[in-house]
Amino acid sequence: MTMRLLLLVALAGTLAMGACGGGGSAAGDGEGRAIFGEGEVDNTRVVARVDGEPITERMLDLRVEELTPAEKSRFEGPEGRRLLVRKMVDEMLAVRDAEERKLQLQPDVVRAMNVHYRMTMNQAHRNALVADVEPSIDQVREYFEDHRDDYVKLGTMHASHIQCASRARAQEAYEELQRGRAFATVAAEYSENKQSLANGGSLGWFNREGFIPGIVDSDEFTVAIWDLELGVNPPIEHAGQWHVVKVHQRRPQQRQTLDEAYARVEADLLPVLQRDAIDAWLQGAREQADIEYFGEFRPGHGKTARELLERAFYAKDPQKKADILQLLVDDYPDDELTDDALFTLGNLYLDTWGDRRHASLYLTALVRKFPGSDYAPDAQYILENMDKPGFSRPERIEDLQHD
Repeated sequence: MTMRLLLLVALAGTLAMGACGGGGSAAGDGEGRAIFGEGEVDNTRVVARVDGEPITERMLDLRVEELTPAEKSRFEGPEGRRLLVRKMVDEMLAVRDAEERKLQLQPDVVRAMNVHYRMTMNQAHRNALVADVEPSIDQVREYFEDHRDDYVKLGTMHASHIQCASRARAQEAYEELQRGRAFATVAAEYSENKQSLANGGSLGWFNREGFIPGIVDSDEFTVAIWDLELGVNPPIEHAGQWHVVKVHQRRPQQRQTLDEAYARVEADLLPVLQRDAIDAWLQGAREQADIEYFGEFRPGHGKTARELLERAFYAKDPQKKADILQLLVDDYPDDELTDDALFTLGNLYLDTWGDRRHASLYLTALVRKFPGSDYAPDAQYILENMDKPGFSRPERIEDLQHD
């Protein structure tokens, strides 16, 4: 939620209260609600008044936070702050006049206020739900073990090079090296890359697609030389230049330990736990609320479970397919085709988006609610093995059991 949007929401609140006959400002002077500040008691220095309504230093500071980077450069410094206060005066005059004109009653204004209020409150609610969510050590350890192959030290390579403008020149350098001359000595005579020449032609340690100072398009260069043999290699062309590359040493990719990867694992896990917290609240809220649908919006109205399943089958867009299947599960929780929908949803999330969390939710629901389903053995096996490295789901359960 941007600060600009929050300003619009504040304006929405101002107009909404005006429509309901709301009283004075937070400072108690104006006819409408305060359009700046945080809606709390503000005892900071008053920097301006408009028809008796104050603009305080705190309001000014908060208004600065709403500015875009370009606007902040315009309004920085003492002169800029003075200019911004005048802008705030103009904004207050405009809002108060809008209230006098009863513009808050216009349908398009009411709709805009509702949109911004809904978005802000929804985001504030989500923030409140996840405010105290923090991965425990055990959760981090479990997530790390389940996603072991995601946490690795990239392979690195140490190499040197001699850069020449022509192939012939690079070939001469290569032949000199073949005669046994020292690499740094030949580099000093032939290389045109002054930056690497300062280190005897050394490029240092780097990983595939990594950055090397002084090399044009170094990400492509490292890919081109990544599989070269140890030792001195014949000239290769890159970005219009010719390079004689000597590979000194390689360090293979290695798995990180939990201690090495802890901060990254924690960062990866936190959004998962936050989504779980929001999903859990929403599920509970739906179960406790008295929700009714009418007309064509009633569960199952207009489409049978089989028709929904067929529509999902022919849907080309994966998200559209998932949405239709979710409707089937919601509208027909006990239908004979609901296990089909749950199994398809689980595999759709797993195969299309690699989303093991959602896949697990659907497959677990299938196993618990439909233990006698033909899909239950497949679903159980996938649940037990989806986090294993290199897991893929064969077409038949017999193939799974004989791996």
